[in-house]
Amino acid sequence: MSGRPNTDLDLLLDLLADDRGLDLARELAPDGADEDALQSLTVAYESAVEAAAVDSAAASWRHSWSGPPELLTTAGEPLPLDELVDLSADPATVPAARDRLAALGIRTAATATA
Repeated sequence: MSGRPNTDLDLLLDLLADDRGLDLARELAPDGADEDALQSLTVAYESAVEAAAVDSAAASWRHSWSGPPELLTTAGEPLPLDELVDLSADPATVPAARDRLAALGIRTAATATA
């Protein structure tokens, strides 16, 4: 779909900025209705942001015996996934999503592993 050999959050943001979100969603859920496919894309995007945040050491998981685990920023605040999803959903605000991710210390490009 992208013609790029590596996938990372940067590629996902590029596709969203190019208004290819629905195309990507249809790739994720080819047999679903567009609304269901977009929901699948949202879940995948959230997972990509969470993984990038942990990989960037910008957030870490806090486990709890009494509730679900939480992904907290280095400031101890919950990672603002809803805000990031909203900013990334509109091609016009993807640059703001990139800025917000950078402000949170989240790298969008994949890092090499040995």
